[in-house]
Amino acid sequence: MFTAENGDVDIQQNHINGKGDYVVSSGDQNTGIIGKTDVAAQVFPGNTLTVDMFGAVNFRPYRYKMVTHARVFSLKCVNPRFSELSALYFVTTMKYFKGQFSYSDMANWKKVKDLAISLPSTPQKEIAFGYMERFMREIEEERIRELTAYLKATGLESTELTEKEKSAVQKLRNGEIQWKAFTIEELFEPLKVGFIGEGKKIGSAMKTKSPKYHIPLTCAKTGDNGIMYWAKEGDFITYTNTLSVIADGAISAGLVYAQPEEAGAYSHSYFIKVKNADVTPKMNLFLSAVLTKVIYPKYSRENTPRWDRISREAILLPVTSSGAIDWDFMESLMTAEARLAIRGVVEWRDRVISKTREIVTAKKP
Repeated sequence: MFTAENGDVDIQQNHINGKGDYVVSSGDQNTGIIGKTDVAAQVFPGNTLTVDMFGAVNFRPYRYKMVTHARVFSLKCVNPRFSELSALYFVTTMKYFKGQFSYSDMANWKKVKDLAISLPSTPQKEIAFGYMERFMREIEEERIRELTAYLKATGLESTELTEKEKSAVQKLRNGEIQWKAFTIEELFEPLKVGFIGEGKKIGSAMKTKSPKYHIPLTCAKTGDNGIMYWAKEGDFITYTNTLSVIADGAISAGLVYAQPEEAGAYSHSYFIKVKNADVTPKMNLFLSAVLTKVIYPKYSRENTPRWDRISREAILLPVTSSGAIDWDFMESLMTAEARLAIRGVVEWRDRVISKTREIVTAKKP
């Protein structure tokens, strides 16, 4: 089905300059893209897949370069009917690869090439590319409906910034914000977490969400808000609109995530909340970024970010002219960032809807 290739230059962080082509590495964040570079290196074409050392598979519709130190490789389908929509179907069938590999057993082409995937076939026993494309198009339409409902519910139907939001962005860019140092223990308090169900904790949670196991649990994980497991209701202490600190993991220790929905901690993580203030989920998003900036570079698996350690760290927060924490600025800035971040998605939705209408109109007699 595929041929495989690796990068030919060990692209380093100092090569990332925002110019040239995207650079793909291993990792969940931003689907492994670490930036752009114009350093001379092999360029891989779009309409291909990448597989990283943990087995994560991603479709690349654009040209790109790859690092060599992270063991990521490119897959090119030998079938000319391979398209963006069918590629997304392939990615779904390859999702299980990620559970096959780890730091101690990293993925490479020699190991991956013999893994099996299930694909639909025609009566002639050929790969049913047409079916895959139709199926993925239906999924796309379903997601557009869900996206439209989400935008309406969150007030993000319009991606145009309000004057207040524009002002917050401009002040930040122009360096007009006053900042003040606070120790973490001044502002936050740790929350009690743990298993409170019957029996033993081991085996009480699942890695796959289901109607029975639907309460998210944090652990030593990068991405997905640190959520690694799902529990039954009532089996773990849970909180809503708090912050979770990942307390272990080779690449996750020190990450802080805003948890807007009900969630609990399975292990290797704990929850904190702001003392004596009612904060919104968007304010917690701001705080999670600030906390991560301070905690993540300093702590690790060998020097874990326990509460008694990080509580003495200082963070900088925006303040008003009177020196009070400027919660209003945080809210406005994060709402603005949400609008700007989702703008591309909304434009994609509108393009898809417009194209669909063109096709439907063209088919009418």
